[in-house]
Amino acid sequence: MAEADAFIFAALQQSGMLEASFQGSSWSVSALTSDAFIAIVFQFLTQLQTSDDNVTFTLPSTLTNTPVGVAARHRVGSKLANILKELGYAGDCGYNHFLYPSEKETRNILSCFLSPQAAEAEDDKFAIIQPQSFLANTLPDVPLSLESVSPGIAGGDVTSGDIIMESVGSSGVATKNVAGEENFMQTQLSEETEEQALEQVQKQVDDTEHRIAAMRKVLDRERGELQQVEQHVLETQTTGQEMQKQLARQKQLITMLPQAQANIAKLESIFQKNAEKKAEIAQQMESARDPLLKEYAQLESQKSNRKARYRQLIREMKTFRSDMLELTGVIHSKMESVRALERIHERQLAKLDKKKDCQDEGPMTRNMYTARIMDIIKQVHKQKQDITKILDDIKGLQKQMNVASEKLKRTEAVAEDKLYTAASKSKTSNSGKSEAYVECYRKFAQVRELFEELIVLVGDVGKKENIARDLQNWISQLEARDSSSHLDKVLADLESVRHENGTLQNELRACSA
Repeated sequence: MAEADAFIFAALQQSGMLEASFQGSSWSVSALTSDAFIAIVFQFLTQLQTSDDNVTFTLPSTLTNTPVGVAARHRVGSKLANILKELGYAGDCGYNHFLYPSEKETRNILSCFLSPQAAEAEDDKFAIIQPQSFLANTLPDVPLSLESVSPGIAGGDVTSGDIIMESVGSSGVATKNVAGEENFMQTQLSEETEEQALEQVQKQVDDTEHRIAAMRKVLDRERGELQQVEQHVLETQTTGQEMQKQLARQKQLITMLPQAQANIAKLESIFQKNAEKKAEIAQQMESARDPLLKEYAQLESQKSNRKARYRQLIREMKTFRSDMLELTGVIHSKMESVRALERIHERQLAKLDKKKDCQDEGPMTRNMYTARIMDIIKQVHKQKQDITKILDDIKGLQKQMNVASEKLKRTEAVAEDKLYTAASKSKTSNSGKSEAYVECYRKFAQVRELFEELIVLVGDVGKKENIARDLQNWISQLEARDSSSHLDKVLADLESVRHENGTLQNELRACSA
């Protein structure tokens, strides 16, 4: 910052914009007051207006160094800020920058309107640079070693051509006054001093370039800080707008103060109207809320009833399933008992056939015949009773199965209807229970298909058992019709006939002899 202040101070000294009170080595931008800053800007604009005919701005007539009021200072600051913006200043500039100057803003403004002057001085080929005075002001810490240089070199340009020309002129004057050897020695000494002076000037120029590079870095850093300041200014503007809104509200309140009683009465009337509207809205809400609550309670009760009905249907389905399993077990047991009775009947018939055969071998009396007939009649009556009992049991089971199947069909229809409606409603409402209802309906359909397959399977088993029983009866009939049991008697009769034939032949031979 000190290097930038030194550069600005040197530029202001060369342009003559500083007052006599500021001609010191301890000058800095932070020490500038509002009046001094306005005076420097005013002098710069005055010089620009006199030197350039193309400018069209008009400077304020108020003197900045005289004690004027705040309003006049505000007008002067606004006018100067507008002129700087017209000249192309891109930074944030307003009257507050002149009334209450800060170090960063002041440095940015001074650097902005001093940089064109430096550029013009570089473009002007007739501009004269005084290295000793410029470096003494801008670089006070660099030691000056050009005091031993001849006055012609110190007062002229820093270019090597001018220095050589002046040295040649001085050497020409020396040749007229002294001899050739002295002229040669002086020329050699002057060349050595010129080379030393050129080396020192080159070193000072290099140091100046390094300082300029450092100043550029400082300027870059200052630009970043300037952006932060601009952002802070924007935030300050927003807060200022909010404060203006608050000020407008406060002004409205202040304007209402002279008629406080009337305004209070108006506010009370407005408050009363708002309270009445609020009460009316509350009544409307209560009147609209009661039917909605009743409807909600009714829907909740319907929902609970449906859930209870679903649970009841599931319990009934479970009971029907257990009843069907019990009925299938009873049917199987009855079928086994029927088969056992049929086997007993077949054994009894076989025994009767054997008894009949045995009785055929011996003499058959009337009592035996009647007893056998009575036994057969008793067995037939017993078998008829067993058959009628079994048929009654089968009819009862069939009736129970029909009743259970009808009830199951009705239950399945009701459950299917309820599950389908619940699944469709949940699917249309896009609730989280839609998948559960759909899965429940799918499981119900699978259970119904399994029951149908079970019924078909039970029917097939019954048919197969009937076919097996018919085959068994047919086999038993074929076995009863088989003459294998009479074959022994036929063979015995044949042997007896052969024996009788042999005896008769022997008798005939004996008679013939």
